[in-house]
Order: sequence, then C-alpha cells, then structure tokens
Amino acid sequence: MPSVVAGRSAPRNQRDRFGKKTDERGETAMNRPTFHDFKKKALSDPDIRAEHESLSAAYHLRKKLIGLRKKAGLTQEELAKRLHCPTLVSLPNKP
Repeated sequence: MPSVVAGRSAPRNQRDRFGKKTDERGETAMNRPTFHDFKKKALSDPDIRAEHESLSAAYHLRKKLIGLRKKAGLTQEELAKRLHCPTLVSLPNKP
C-alpha cells in the first residue's frame, strides 16, 4: 500500500532518478545519517559521553568472553555447565 509523502504517493521500494532504492519517504540511504554520524553527535553530549565511557570496559570484557567461548567451541549452555551455573547469567551493565 503506497504512503502519502508531501501530497504525493510514494510506493515502497521505489527508485530515484539514478536507480537507487528509496524508502517510503522517497529518500535514499545517502540522505540519512550514518551510525558513525549518529554516535559522533550523541557523544558530543558530556553526560552521554561519560555514560558511554563508564560502560566501555564492561562491553569490551563481554566481547572478549564471548569470543573466547566461541573459540573454545562451547555453547552458552555448555559454558554454564562447566562453570556450575544453574542458569545463564548476564553481566550487569554497571559495576
């Protein structure tokens, strides 16, 4: 079902004059900010930057533990059994 954008109908998966796919607003991915741009703008806020930095160590530890588990060829369940954990435990976001 086509949506109405600025008084005109804009069907999904339409293409612009250069052949690039557009979204329901008629915009290509080039018109939208990238994740990098979003993150850069968000981290310009001192409160967000401080929170991001406080969570950084836990994030990197989680990533390292997941990598080691996968390298060892273990599932989450197998690792939990080896560690004698009754259930899978998620790491807290804050220390």
